[in-house]
Amino acid sequence: MVHTYTSRGSRRYRYYVCATAQQRGWGACKTKSVSAPAIEDAVLARIKNAAANPEVLSATLARLNDDVAAKCSELERERDQLKKQLDQLGRELAQTTKAFRSTAPDLIADRLADLQDRIGTAERRLTAVQQELQTLRSDVIDDGAVAVALAEFIRVWEFLTLKEQVRMVSTIVEKVGYDGESGKVTVAFRAAGIKELCRRAETEN
Repeated sequence: MVHTYTSRGSRRYRYYVCATAQQRGWGACKTKSVSAPAIEDAVLARIKNAAANPEVLSATLARLNDDVAAKCSELERERDQLKKQLDQLGRELAQTTKAFRSTAPDLIADRLADLQDRIGTAERRLTAVQQELQTLRSDVIDDGAVAVALAEFIRVWEFLTLKEQVRMVSTIVEKVGYDGESGKVTVAFRAAGIKELCRRAETEN
């Protein structure tokens, strides 16, 4: 959904409108639009519920850690494939370089340039994958740290400006779902954002 607003006189009314409805017409989406404060209050209620209910908190963190583990497995597979690819490209480069010495250079110069370009691309991607893996592995979190962090989140919430509230929620919330028929709001938390909230709480305490 897309955040927008309308103005009536001096008052501004904020709401979220379905992107599909905007693109394909109102008949393409059951939700259409919903009050921004209503959605935001529901998201805050989910966060408070997670902080106050140990079972909800534990289940939420289990899902987050499972997501992190799944992403790590996917990246590990890509890392291994990249290493195999680099080994193969290295052998091809060595063979081509050897042929370069005994063959007219203009016949294989393009092949050498292509291999070197592919090796550079694979090496850059391998570096990025390894860095992402390192970051994800540091995102595994425990119930106790998050309970403290969320309690601090709730304590300071009312003292924040609207802009600060939006920034804080966007840090820990990855996705908000809204069912137009039931009015149910679902919240998917961001593992890295939760971890950042924990770090802030530890620093402030």
